[in-house]
Amino acid sequence: MEPEYFQTRVEAKLNLIDGKFSFLNYGFPEKYRHHFYGQLVFPFREINKQLNVISFQCDDSIYVYDRETNEIKPYNGKSTYQKVPFLTFDTSYKEDIERLKEHLIQTPVYQKILFDKYKNLYYRFFWNSQSLISRSGQYHGIFDRDLILMVFDENFKLITEKNIGNSYLWYYSFVSPKGLYIRKAIFDKKTRQNQEYDHFSVFSFN
Repeated sequence: MEPEYFQTRVEAKLNLIDGKFSFLNYGFPEKYRHHFYGQLVFPFREINKQLNVISFQCDDSIYVYDRETNEIKPYNGKSTYQKVPFLTFDTSYKEDIERLKEHLIQTPVYQKILFDKYKNLYYRFFWNSQSLISRSGQYHGIFDRDLILMVFDENFKLITEKNIGNSYLWYYSFVSPKGLYIRKAIFDKKTRQNQEYDHFSVFSFN
């Protein structure tokens, strides 16, 4: 919640020979230095050779940092499903858990980004926005929102998007030669406690 947090670099490298750390020359986007987004401050990073591919939760751009040239370049990574802007958060309520939760439930969020080395594709997860209260008058939960799977080519051009609903857990995902594996969500506590296996769906794109 402090402005100084967003002045820092977000990634460092360790020299295994001399044990020295050095920070890579990129940090948070400029918008984070002027606006606050509650708890949505975590960057996600994927590696493709000398490229660090970065996704920030409240920024639709994809940032590509070249470790050889020490340059960073933004690409348009906005989902066509995103119809509302990111909601800022009033830091005077930073100790109010309910306000933080309400913000997280409503605002659009970009999440994990993955590189598929077998097909030379990138996958990005986008949590679409939702209202705080449903039509039936019930409060929505964090995991009630739709998950959008975005697919980009090697030049970060959006190829396709798929709304896979709210029955998948984006953070349990990985790439194999068969495609992108995403874990299916089991919301019933008793079922989760008794299940012997986790279940994944495989998404494949050509």
